[in-house]
Amino acid sequence: MDTEQLEIGQKIGIATRSRYPKAKIAIIERKTPSGQVVVNGIRFSNRGYQIGDDTYYLVSVEEAKKIIEKHSLLKKKIQVKKEAFEQSPEGIAKKAIAVVSEILNQHGYYPDVDGDWWVMMGNVEVAIANYLKLENQKRHDETDS
Repeated sequence: MDTEQLEIGQKIGIATRSRYPKAKIAIIERKTPSGQVVVNGIRFSNRGYQIGDDTYYLVSVEEAKKIIEKHSLLKKKIQVKKEAFEQSPEGIAKKAIAVVSEILNQHGYYPDVDGDWWVMMGNVEVAIANYLKLENQKRHDETDS
C-alpha cells in the first residue's frame, strides 16, 4: 500500500502476516515527509510494511473488515470443533485423566523419569474412551429398539 495518499487522522487497517491473519482498524497518528506513517505506535514504511519487523502491514479499511470477519468465522468454527471434542468419549476421557492426575499429585505421586506414568495414563485414557464408546453404542441400540 502506498502511503502518499494517507492523511493524519484517517482510518486504516493493520493486518498481521501469519497462517491465520488478524486485522484491526486504527487511526494514522503521524506521517513523515518521506511517507512513513505511525499507527498505534508502530512505524510503517512508505510501502505500508512495518519498519524493523514485518509482522504487520497496512491494508484498506474494507480489506481489514474482510480479514476480521474471516477470522471471527474461523474462531467460531474452532470453538464448535472444540465443544464437539469435549462432548466426545475421547474428550471426556481426557478430562478424566486430568482429574486422576491431579488427585494422584495431591497424594504425592508424580510423573517418573522412565515415562511409566504417561504410559499408564495413556492406557487408562484409551480404556475410558473405549468404555464410553461402548456405553454410547448400547444407549443408541436401546433407543432404536
